Amino acid sequence: MTRFLPLYIPVFSATLLLSAFLLFGIQPLFGKMILPMLGGAPAVWNTAMVFFQAMLLAGYAYAHLTTRLMGVRAQAVLHILVLLSCAVFLPVSIPLGWRDPPAVSNPAFWQIGMMTVAIGGPFFVLAGTAPMLQRWFSLSPHPDSHNPYFLYAASNLGSMLALLLYPFVVEPLLKLKIQSIGWSVGYGFLILLTAACAFLPRQAENKKETAKSAPANDNALTPARIGLWLLLTFIPSSLMLGVTTYITTDLASVPLLWILPLALYVGTFIIAFARAQPVTLKKVLEWQSTFLLLVITSWIIGWQFNKALVVVVHLVLFFLTALFCHMQLAAARPDARNLTAFYLIMSLGGVLGGIFNALIAPQIFTLPIEYALILALSGFLRYQTDKMQSFAALKCFFKGAGKDTLAHTKIPVMVILAAIALSLFTSRALASFGG
Repeated sequence: MTRFLPLYIPVFSATLLLSAFLLFGIQPLFGKMILPMLGGAPAVWNTAMVFFQAMLLAGYAYAHLTTRLMGVRAQAVLHILVLLSCAVFLPVSIPLGWRDPPAVSNPAFWQIGMMTVAIGGPFFVLAGTAPMLQRWFSLSPHPDSHNPYFLYAASNLGSMLALLLYPFVVEPLLKLKIQSIGWSVGYGFLILLTAACAFLPRQAENKKETAKSAPANDNALTPARIGLWLLLTFIPSSLMLGVTTYITTDLASVPLLWILPLALYVGTFIIAFARAQPVTLKKVLEWQSTFLLLVITSWIIGWQFNKALVVVVHLVLFFLTALFCHMQLAAARPDARNLTAFYLIMSLGGVLGGIFNALIAPQIFTLPIEYALILALSGFLRYQTDKMQSFAALKCFFKGAGKDTLAHTKIPVMVILAAIALSLFTSRALASFGG
């Protein structure tokens, strides 16, 4: 068995990287197919993101349930069979009967239905691959199997490569048909790599006994802990869509500009779950304070003379806020016994953030102020969360939220953050009355 040990990290890392590359590569690929058909509005991309997040949740639920109900071998056989069966939906294309959108003002649910028929199967099984493979690695004889979360960085690296290569290499050089065929070939290679991961030697029984005998206090899935994970994933997800809508609607209409927030979002996971974090939480908070004050100032004084610079400021603020949330999330993660549950709850928080922005906010807000409101909510998270494992701690957390200060000023954080929503609301209202 020991002769296989050098293969574990390269094989698992390559499989996770390719899986994530395909998972995130299909998003701009299919988005490129449907955006012209539906008008290319930011709402179309936001609806697509809700679909992707919902399918990610479904894939994580599949990985979690099969983990609870099956042994590794049975789960591996099932997963490979599902991968093979979903290949019937390839190559990626808009299915017949779904090429003429209905003449309605908001075709969001039609779009979600069309995407489910076209790419729902492959996206679902790809989504379940990452947590499943990390679970398999945690039951291997490798010395690092007790902490499989470092493989999450390899997965997010694949996501980042897909998002950055698409606008600069894939989209300008390859036609959509070639892109679709290439994606299908990559899917075939993924099946082979997944089979290699599945049938590497492992010692599942010994690992199970170890897990049963280990103390469970530090790994308990308490309501407060689950709520914390949901909050730490809801805010970055909502902000990603909020900043995308803001910069593509109010500041600049540039093709594929919506990829940048998604790439930054993925990048925060790479940093937060890395073995050695390149930046401290304290430093992230200091930078976030500075850029938050810049955004507030730009909104209050109407600073729009250099739109490119304003876009950069908003993207940096989004990146720092998401990084802070995800660093706190990584610090609060459980051990490998609850790995699939952790990813499932993470995904649920992301879906809730997407649903709030794409489906709920347009119905309850006359003006699009959800971006500002979630920035205000992020002010509550400028606190250490390592002790927030009970309802009493959560109560103290919210009770003391108004005492924090921004950038070492004497102004309470919630006073400044309230000005964000007010200033954006006022500017939108004036613009609507003037136009």
